[in-house]
Amino acid sequence: MKPEIKDGLFTSTQVSILLGMSVQTLREWQRKKYLPLPDTGGWQRYRIQDILALSAMDYLIDTGLTHELAGSIAVRSLSILKSLSDAKDD
Repeated sequence: MKPEIKDGLFTSTQVSILLGMSVQTLREWQRKKYLPLPDTGGWQRYRIQDILALSAMDYLIDTGLTHELAGSIAVRSLSILKSLSDAKDD
């Protein structure tokens, strides 16, 4: 059975499966504000760009960076990619 994706948003369980990390890790990172994730008013939902940032952060932590630095780099890289994408659309 295919997981249901509502409004292009993923649940914590879906993200944990995609990234191979526990839901507890996702919650811990959000609680400590390593990545600025949107407030969805209750159940946490993740956009595809959030998943990309989480994946980048996980990789950077594996290379030895601190959680704070990895989160900062992951967020900046997404804004750069968005700028490039927006420029391409012009």
